[in-house]
Amino acid sequence: RLVEAMCIKLCEVHKSPSKKAGVRIPRWTKILADYHHIRELVLSSRLLMDDTSIQLFELNQRTLIQ
Repeated sequence: RLVEAMCIKLCEVHKSPSKKAGVRIPRWTKILADYHHIRELVLSSRLLMDDTSIQLFELNQRTLIQ
């Protein structure tokens, strides 16, 4: 449920593709990048990992779009 809620919020933040240095960046790429960044922060937090049962599984574009 947490991962689903995070994805919903990230979809609200990234509503369309963008361009960086003239290169189009798909919205799904931005959503996944933000999710992976959050996941890494959580996994690297000893406090969160030791004191909670939080689980953020790996996502890829295929599972995100489904």
